[in-house]
Amino acid sequence: MKEKLLCFISVFLCIPLFAENYDIQRLTNNDGLSNSSINIIFQDSSQIMWFGTWDGLNMYNGSDFKVYKPVPGNPQSISNNIIRDIIQVSEDVLWIATDVGINRFSVKDRAFRRFFVDTLQTGITNEHSYHIAFDQSDRLFAWIYQQGLFNYDSEQKKFYLLNIAADLNIEKMVFDDQNSLWILTKEKGLYKLVTGKINRFSLLPNAESIFYANHYGLMIQTTDGGLYLYNTGSASLSKTGFSNRENRTIRDFCCRDSIFYLATDKGLYSYELKNGTTTEIIGNCSVLSVHCGTQNILWVGTDMKGIFKIVPSQERFITYSSQNVLDFGNSAVRTFCEDREGNLFVGTKGSGIYTFKRDEKSNKLFLNAHYSTEQGLTSNSVFTITRGDNNIFWIGTDGNGINYYDSKSERIWTLTLSNNLKEKINLSSVYAFLPDDDNVLWAGTSGYGMYRLEIDNSQHPYRIKNYKQYVYSANQSSLSNNIVYSIIRDDSSHLWIATRGGGINRFNSVEDSFETFKFSQNNPDYSSSDDVLCLYKDQTGDLWAGTSMGLNKISRGSDNILHVDNFSEKNGMPNNTIHGILEDKQNNIWISTNNGIAKLSRAKEPYKIISYYASDGLQNNEFSDGAYYASPYTSFFYFGGINGFNEFNPQNIVHNSSIPMLLLDAFYVDNEEYNLNDFLIQKKEQDVLTLSYKYKSLSFHFTHIDYLTGPKCEISYMLEGYQSDWVQLRTSNTIVFTNLPKGKYLFKVKNSNADKVWGETCFTLPIKINPPWWESNLAYLFYTLLGLFFLVGARKIMFYQIKARNNIRLKEMEKQKTEEIHQAKLNFFTNIAHEFSNSLTLIYSPCEKLLKEKSSDLMTKKYVQIIKSNSERMQHLIQQLIEFRKADTGHLKLNIETIDIQELIKFVLDNFIDIMEQKKIRYSITSIPGNIHWQTDRDSVEKIVFNMLSNAVKYTPENEKIDIITDVRDNMLSIRVTNTGIGIKPAFQEYIFDRFEVLNRFEKQVSYSRQSRHGIGLALCKSITRVLQGDIKVQSDGQTYTSFIVHLPEAPLTPQPDLIVDKKPEGEKPEEGKHEEGKRLAREVMTELPEEQDTTPSNTDRIHDSKEPLILIVEDDLQIRSMISEFLSDRYNILEASNGKEAIEITEQYLPQLIISDIIMPVMNGVAFVKEIRSSDHTKHIPAIFLTAKSDIESQIEGYAIGADAYLNKPFNIRHLEVLIASLLNKTKTLSEYSNSPSFALAQFEGRIMHKEDKELLLHITQTVYDNIDNENLSMDFISTEIAISKMQLYRKIKEVTGMTPTEYIRSIRLNHAEKLLKTTNKTVQEIMYQSGFNNKAYFYKEFSKKYHLTPKEYRKQFE
Repeated sequence: MKEKLLCFISVFLCIPLFAENYDIQRLTNNDGLSNSSINIIFQDSSQIMWFGTWDGLNMYNGSDFKVYKPVPGNPQSISNNIIRDIIQVSEDVLWIATDVGINRFSVKDRAFRRFFVDTLQTGITNEHSYHIAFDQSDRLFAWIYQQGLFNYDSEQKKFYLLNIAADLNIEKMVFDDQNSLWILTKEKGLYKLVTGKINRFSLLPNAESIFYANHYGLMIQTTDGGLYLYNTGSASLSKTGFSNRENRTIRDFCCRDSIFYLATDKGLYSYELKNGTTTEIIGNCSVLSVHCGTQNILWVGTDMKGIFKIVPSQERFITYSSQNVLDFGNSAVRTFCEDREGNLFVGTKGSGIYTFKRDEKSNKLFLNAHYSTEQGLTSNSVFTITRGDNNIFWIGTDGNGINYYDSKSERIWTLTLSNNLKEKINLSSVYAFLPDDDNVLWAGTSGYGMYRLEIDNSQHPYRIKNYKQYVYSANQSSLSNNIVYSIIRDDSSHLWIATRGGGINRFNSVEDSFETFKFSQNNPDYSSSDDVLCLYKDQTGDLWAGTSMGLNKISRGSDNILHVDNFSEKNGMPNNTIHGILEDKQNNIWISTNNGIAKLSRAKEPYKIISYYASDGLQNNEFSDGAYYASPYTSFFYFGGINGFNEFNPQNIVHNSSIPMLLLDAFYVDNEEYNLNDFLIQKKEQDVLTLSYKYKSLSFHFTHIDYLTGPKCEISYMLEGYQSDWVQLRTSNTIVFTNLPKGKYLFKVKNSNADKVWGETCFTLPIKINPPWWESNLAYLFYTLLGLFFLVGARKIMFYQIKARNNIRLKEMEKQKTEEIHQAKLNFFTNIAHEFSNSLTLIYSPCEKLLKEKSSDLMTKKYVQIIKSNSERMQHLIQQLIEFRKADTGHLKLNIETIDIQELIKFVLDNFIDIMEQKKIRYSITSIPGNIHWQTDRDSVEKIVFNMLSNAVKYTPENEKIDIITDVRDNMLSIRVTNTGIGIKPAFQEYIFDRFEVLNRFEKQVSYSRQSRHGIGLALCKSITRVLQGDIKVQSDGQTYTSFIVHLPEAPLTPQPDLIVDKKPEGEKPEEGKHEEGKRLAREVMTELPEEQDTTPSNTDRIHDSKEPLILIVEDDLQIRSMISEFLSDRYNILEASNGKEAIEITEQYLPQLIISDIIMPVMNGVAFVKEIRSSDHTKHIPAIFLTAKSDIESQIEGYAIGADAYLNKPFNIRHLEVLIASLLNKTKTLSEYSNSPSFALAQFEGRIMHKEDKELLLHITQTVYDNIDNENLSMDFISTEIAISKMQLYRKIKEVTGMTPTEYIRSIRLNHAEKLLKTTNKTVQEIMYQSGFNNKAYFYKEFSKKYHLTPKEYRKQFE
């Protein structure tokens, strides 16, 4: 770990470290730091770290950063983001000097109070204009550039000017132990303030920096690089031996014992005052700040490289891996053994055997030799190495046969078989050896049970002269499972045997009998506890068994009955899979697991479990089966894992007895964070947390102020009055209470350090849950009064209810009548607009056609253009009338959404660009602040802006200017449109938005041929703003300018329900009567047109070419119908109908390829017609275009909802219609070709293209797997039976479609299911493993890690 860290720092940061071993951690913006340049480092009285950067104040508690920055509009936020200095005068208050002001920060309230923010005369002219310092009496002083020195009165909470040092440009100021203020100026002058007088310090005329060095006095650096100590008591000056040949400028300083740590522009240096030695700690790096903190930590703040946390190395575990041993560590370590000369044999899974020797000087191991199949091993996967007699080491591998190493010949031999045994014995996958007397060797294998081998060692190679095999048998006393991982001796005639899945066996070697012990015997749910990986017999005779479900201690009581104690994750073990067990001299048990190493301290009961992880120096958190060894010649323990192995002396693993501080850093009520002080009530000189019964939960989040091992510290709590015992939280830091009953409680919390040493109660808080009001004393009094008055008031209440019901009924009737009147008026306006739009269409479309004719003369085109323009203007006025009526009656429907105001203004302004260019009108758009996103109705705001801009453009003379300004103040959006050159007289301003006055004046001005500055558009703006709960007003001097200002509040977003189109009862035709009434009213105000004779040809005659597409035009207005038919007849076959009912008959007869329909028609309207054709399988595929004067968004939504493919408003552009028809016909043709192509038979499933039949089969298989996912018997045979398909066909199909075998596919589904449960449930990994169909934890972890590159626990932590 240390070497990796040194390599990272030296290579990537070019920062060399000094000779001693130090552990370094770097904190950057990736960890939450707001900026990588650290101006100041400070640790407060609560041991919280504070870092002042160039971009914010950072609070760090060892695990998380909290950043404080200026918040616009919040005076309780910090005044500036550039932090220069931090000091603490009292326990709850920090003072922070920034580049803009001084801040007083209340740690309790998390609030800032600003001082001197706006006092500089000419702005920031110095980079460091504010300085703070406090004297020995904890009085705060501040120096402000251009103003002088101030003193803070803590009672008045004000600064008072001292009229001192106003003319000095201060670089730094400090107080000494004599309470004298020393001032260093930017001109390198050093001054001393005594009793109100400033005297220059003449002994050092050119000072570069000054610091207070505790009892050493003042430390002063001069411009020539010299470093001096000035004793303030004796007034003596002495030069230090600090080596500063590079003339490094000291920027910060801290002192620990007699060592000075100096932060310079070229690195961090230590200076030993006693011997005068200078050592470079960090080089090639500009260091801005340094702080000697608690826990012997040196905090270093750099320029652009973040923070370095430096502590003396506490390496307790020595790691040997590929990081520090060449050609080693590429395979997992599986076994150890050692000879008398101290040579360590290390067996690996895949790389053979390595031997290590110990260097006498460093006492570290170094690689000596390597043995593989080339040197005689039967396999490079070595599972066990066991010492035998005569310097022989037995080697078990994954190959066929047993090897042994002879120390004399330094050669690996293979054990041979007698001729009569070669065909009978299989010695593959040997995992355990136990040498016995009389040249007997016991061997445990994976799959072949246990062997008793009689060895002939008379000559090399040794020979097996006889054997006996012990395997599982259901009918007699036998081995409980054929997979044997460990064999140890119990006594002279008994062996303990660990099997995988069969528990442990006690074997009587004299009688050849077995006694089986299964831990799941009385608990079937814990079958994995019978998966025994290792065994160990301790000094007291107790047996320890490492399983996949934790560590089991088996002891025999006085009653001669075996007792089992289990230690698992529930008891504090880091993991349930136990790989190795050792015992130290203090009888502590050391265990290697799948997630670190655990120490079971047996000094007193209950046993204390201490965990160690990769962060403590381990090779990795994952260790290997069988890779554990205690040296009989030294005190070293060895544990091997996937990245190498660890060596350590358990006697050197000492425990820390100090308890870290515990900080309450968050308080939540009903999952919302609050300040705890907001709920505290003073009662009998004690703060009591008082909560209402309405709160369902409250939680407290604590942080251990431990910057080295904080994540390993634990918390325990008890709520007196609710709980009687302490609750262990382990390493979780959040305490949650839910649904506490009313009453009074006392909340207590205590914590431990990383070594599980517990402290006393460190946090107490009285809690009171108030009862609901109906259970209070006042409530019972109320009940009594209520009973007395009930009988008296009952009669009055009854009469009141009758009267209220009548009033409600009357109001409902009035509301219904008002709605009917409004609907009638709205229908009138709609029908009139429809008739106007029809007429405008007959004007607009021929005009457009004439304008495109090349043969038309210029005058004709000119007048046709005038007709076209005025028809467009008339259509706009019609829409304004309708919108005005809706807004005026309160029936304007709003759709509240978040809109970009600047984008909307630019969009509307685009309509006026051409005319402004013609009139040479300049314009500007200003937004304060920046882009504004506002929740309101887009359509309404667009109409307001359009009318305001239209009014401004219309009445702005040439060469004048229009300004559009948007602003947000007091939660109100302001839109101001100002034009110059013409104003509105004050007499007219009060009537400009009055709709009645607008109409009256409009009539008078029309009769006198005058033009008004205002019209119905501004009245419409007024009505719409009122609907939006805003206002509009006008400002004008009457001559030179006019401004219209709209203020709009932010509205809540409109929920988007599913669109449901109302269905009218059969036979009801409400539109028909309204249509006739509209036509009648329209005829009263419209000029009669001369009647034309109907010379329209029949539909059959119109089909002139059977190859051309057939289009049906449904329109009650003959002229519009004829005009559209004329425009389209040269490219399409045309059918015509005058209403929906007639159109249905034509559709069923001719089946047109496209339909163009009006909405408002007699007999049957367009909506009912399209609903009818969409309900028929024979006609629902035909695309439909609505062509209507109903342009409001509700009508368009209704049209699209019932099945329209397009929606055009009248008057329409004929070219638009032509392009739309061509696009829809082309889309229909493309879909038809696709449905007849081979691609139509294909489908997509999980990113693969396959035939639909294959997809359905795969879905059936997948569902079968999910239905039986926790079934251990799920296999290819099971699936083929369930879905009625042969195994061979099932194999071929799955392999062809997915590229996987059925077994691989089933495993993939199970892993996906496990991954989903890890993210979405709180179940344990063990429970998820079983629910996903896995019964072997090692296999599950292996396959999960292979697919997701993380263990299940690591994967779950990503989502916590």
